[in-house]
Amino acid sequence: MKTDRRRQPLQSMEDVVRNLRIQRHGFINHMQVIYGLLQLDKIDRAMEYIRSVGYDMAYGGSRPEIGQYPELSALLCMKFAIAEARGISTACEIEYGLDSFRVRPTYLTTIIGNLLDNAIQVLSESSLPMERRRITFAIRQLAGKCVFEVWDSLGAVHPGVAPRLFEFGATALGIDEHGYGLFIAKELTEGLGGEISVSSSADRGTLFQVAFPLQADACEHKERSANVR
Repeated sequence: MKTDRRRQPLQSMEDVVRNLRIQRHGFINHMQVIYGLLQLDKIDRAMEYIRSVGYDMAYGGSRPEIGQYPELSALLCMKFAIAEARGISTACEIEYGLDSFRVRPTYLTTIIGNLLDNAIQVLSESSLPMERRRITFAIRQLAGKCVFEVWDSLGAVHPGVAPRLFEFGATALGIDEHGYGLFIAKELTEGLGGEISVSSSADRGTLFQVAFPLQADACEHKERSANVR
């Protein structure tokens, strides 16, 4: 069977465009975190975060207060401000302070940022009345795991989309060329040894859960060995 050589340059170009889209998506997320840290007067942490982002690029890789992860606090401030500007109410439930949680802030904010972006997008484009558009972010400790939750009030994910929700190009609203946030969140979570899941129903909304084991050594080992960007 012969390979169509004319397809190879085209496929390579498509791969380049796809990678550029992913990198741009991550860069915007990181800039929002840095801006939020500066707004919180966390200058040293902003500098640390910038250095960490630079390392990742080179080598592959309301005002909620989360003491061990001010970067996450900064991200939530920015994303909640965006949501509220679009008429979406927000809430935060911090039941676990991340004291023994060991995942690099740049990775964590990328995962959570993409889940929040998805929730904001689907609610902004939905036909729900403004008073019913809600997002809740939560951190819980469940069965020896640290669980991050992003809930939105949209309702059941369309059955035709649900099986492909974490594929490149997918959002809860459908499949298109701009939906890559959930794909990135899944790839990064699993690369770090975590699990990501989604449950959805018409009366209970849609809930994304990201769970990591609380054994620090396991998380740190996965972070060193995973090829994540």
